[in-house]
Amino acid sequence: MMIPVRNTLALLLVLIWSLLLGGCNTKTSERLRIAVNPWVGFTPLAYAQQKGWLDEKQIKLLWVVGLEESIKLYRQGLADGFAGTQYEYRAAGGPDTLRPLFFFDRSFGADVFLSNMTLEQLRQSERIDVYLEVTGLNNDLLQAFASQYGLRNETFLRHASDPESMSALRPGNTPTLLIAYEPYATAIAAHGFNTVASTRTLTGAMVVDALWINAQQADANAQALRVLKGVVDRAVNDLRDNPREFYETVRGYLKDQSFEAFEQSLGGIQWLNRELPPEVSQFLKARGIAPDRLIP
Repeated sequence: MMIPVRNTLALLLVLIWSLLLGGCNTKTSERLRIAVNPWVGFTPLAYAQQKGWLDEKQIKLLWVVGLEESIKLYRQGLADGFAGTQYEYRAAGGPDTLRPLFFFDRSFGADVFLSNMTLEQLRQSERIDVYLEVTGLNNDLLQAFASQYGLRNETFLRHASDPESMSALRPGNTPTLLIAYEPYATAIAAHGFNTVASTRTLTGAMVVDALWINAQQADANAQALRVLKGVVDRAVNDLRDNPREFYETVRGYLKDQSFEAFEQSLGGIQWLNRELPPEVSQFLKARGIAPDRLIP
């Protein structure tokens, strides 16, 4: 039996509308995509993933080399959020579109400045090749470093570089400064660069790491994010109880870092997943970040 053309068109329109609705429903049920890099403070996420604690139907971790790549994925709509510092939060549109869900840590020595020169030699240099990720974090750290140690900004020749690429550099005769973080800093130091400053010695900067999620996605995935927070807390507890077993679980994310170097790098962070010290809370509030909205 022939179906009238008008009815055929009507059926096609219904089918197309159903597919569109189905596509929308599928989109809202997709996994929450979180960009993350191998920073020592994010290793609880690696541990949870290796232990099978993450519900991969709800959470997908996108592992990248550095913070700059995390920002790129978020800006391109390929990630719904990222693990990063308050500087990336600001660079990615916070506080208008991003929300802090919980904090991982405060860097207290694990972000480092490495060089083939001493501080005094750097002060006397007419030109310094600076290798850094061109995020707000490293630019601000460089400004704090220059101010504290009496270096002139006009001597800096900046080279955009991710920390993995920095790990391939070797000391030469040209004054060189690298801004990196663990676990990459361990590999860079092994090639002959020396630490001349860090977030422990800088007085003009504070670096905190958090999970930052698109505000709409944070509301739509509130339960999954609460579970993720619990998973991170559990991983940090395991780290404190058995650091060797934790290390063996995440060593594939650590860029060949030894257990001893991993333990040393842990001394360069302060965990914030349970509570924020008053000075950290005040620092965040002064920058428009509301710690009272975090997942407990």
